[in-house]
Amino acid sequence: MNPDKHKTSNRYQLSLVLILVSFLLLFFISYKALSFQQQYLSRQNRDKMIAQLDQISQDFFSKLAEEPIPLLAIPMPMENSSYPSLSVPDNDLARLTLAKISLNRDSKLVNLTEAELNAQPQEQDFWRYLLLKQYLEKENYFQTRKIAFRILNSNFDYLLSSGRTLKTQTALVSAETFLQENNIEGFKKWLYRLRTLPAPVSIPESPEKVFETRLPDSARNWLNFLFLCYQKTYAPELNPGWFYSRSTRALLIQHQNGLVAFPEDFIIESISKRLADSGFSDLKQPQTQKPEHNAHLLARSNGLWIELPADQIDRIPGGFFLLLTLTTIGILGLFRFSLYEWQFVQKRNLLEEEETFFRQTAHDIKTPLTTVRFLAETICLRRYKDEAQKERYLGQLLTESEKAAELIDQLLLSARLRKQAVKADLKPISPPFRIKDLLLRFKPRFAGWEIREEFICSDDIVADPDMFDRVIINLFENVLRHASDAKILHIRVESVSENDLLIGIGDQGPGLGDLKSGKIDLMHEALPYNSNRGGSGTGLMLVKQIIRIHSGEFFAEPRQPKGLWMTTRWKTAKNDRDSYC
Repeated sequence: MNPDKHKTSNRYQLSLVLILVSFLLLFFISYKALSFQQQYLSRQNRDKMIAQLDQISQDFFSKLAEEPIPLLAIPMPMENSSYPSLSVPDNDLARLTLAKISLNRDSKLVNLTEAELNAQPQEQDFWRYLLLKQYLEKENYFQTRKIAFRILNSNFDYLLSSGRTLKTQTALVSAETFLQENNIEGFKKWLYRLRTLPAPVSIPESPEKVFETRLPDSARNWLNFLFLCYQKTYAPELNPGWFYSRSTRALLIQHQNGLVAFPEDFIIESISKRLADSGFSDLKQPQTQKPEHNAHLLARSNGLWIELPADQIDRIPGGFFLLLTLTTIGILGLFRFSLYEWQFVQKRNLLEEEETFFRQTAHDIKTPLTTVRFLAETICLRRYKDEAQKERYLGQLLTESEKAAELIDQLLLSARLRKQAVKADLKPISPPFRIKDLLLRFKPRFAGWEIREEFICSDDIVADPDMFDRVIINLFENVLRHASDAKILHIRVESVSENDLLIGIGDQGPGLGDLKSGKIDLMHEALPYNSNRGGSGTGLMLVKQIIRIHSGEFFAEPRQPKGLWMTTRWKTAKNDRDSYC
């Protein structure tokens, strides 16, 4: 190994590492600078931000107190349930109707409807309540809600044994009919009627105690808020502010129409949206409990807190600007040095490759040209015995000239492939057919040889026909040059997968002494040097170049009991046959 080359490579790698470290350092410094700037501006504008938050909060609650009361809010205090109990009317018509119902239950709806029509106004709700329960029992929800409308629009109300008034019970029953029909929106609208109805004497423990059907989460939350307002109604005094139970919180504000209670989730979602629309989307949602750090009480919120961003400012190091300047200069210098080193390495590698290429070319051309010169001098100086010997010399001269011409063609093709000046004309071809055709051309040179053909697979491959022939010819020439003593040529074509086919050219020559097992990837490595093998390797280099543009593989492996396999991998034309026809 060249010591200078190793030294230059280390310098190049070191320069890249230093550039990377410098970039990381510059990024860190820039990040710290931006962080400081952001924190400094945040602290400088802290008072302005708090003022904006208070203004937004004040505008929100002022507008909330002036706008119409939304459906989910409840005017406070709710009406007290001090009504007379619902009882059977004490008159002849009522007794006659009840007698008819007991004697003929099939006409119950007719008798109840007739009794409602003929009853006094203060007695009609009794018969309507019986009709409501009768339609509900028959699951006639439409008629149930029609009766409920008449009860709710009545001028009278009565207290039931459950502690709820007739109108409250009617609204609950009608709302549940929408749940039976899986109409959640209709259920909520009927629930909102409860906000203007009397509070029950006995407040339910939970919504599940009132409804038999499973409640949606949004409705359950509002019912918990309603029950909390029921409890607040019976409190000795009502003052604006937050009030809560174990699971629910609500805000009582002074509306222009009186005190109004709002659910916690409505207040927080509404003011959070107002803050986000004003450019404060990065802040956390306000909460009724005071945060541990950077807490601020919003104006007119009666106890709604918001957590502000942390205000921590780091001091700028004294040599910040000097370090930034030195780092930038160092990066520019290292980059230029690295670029110089890279160009130097590329030029040196190119010179080494060109030197090797020309040395191989000169070696390959020198042998046939020397023979041509010797034969030409022999014939010119008439150093032959007779005309028969002259003819042999002329024939040998022609053969060596053809070898030199073929070698020049290979070198020109290799140069064009190196410059990517030629592209492969891919077509589906049959390896067994073309190999047999090439064997006929080489028949005189393989005279007396044992040729073993093993065509296990006959699939077509996708390749440039002329380049494929050149690969096989060069591998034949390799066998003739290095394994001619054994006079055995083994050709094997086999499939290793649906898309790949291997073509191996084997011999029983001396092989490679250093290759006792395994194989050599000739696409990335060279054959071990052996002074007894001879040759410059130009033929195998051309094979490697052709295999590379075909996206294949080229490797050598030992053959038992001796010899060498030269194997190439090609892509089959099974899946792409139509594309190349």
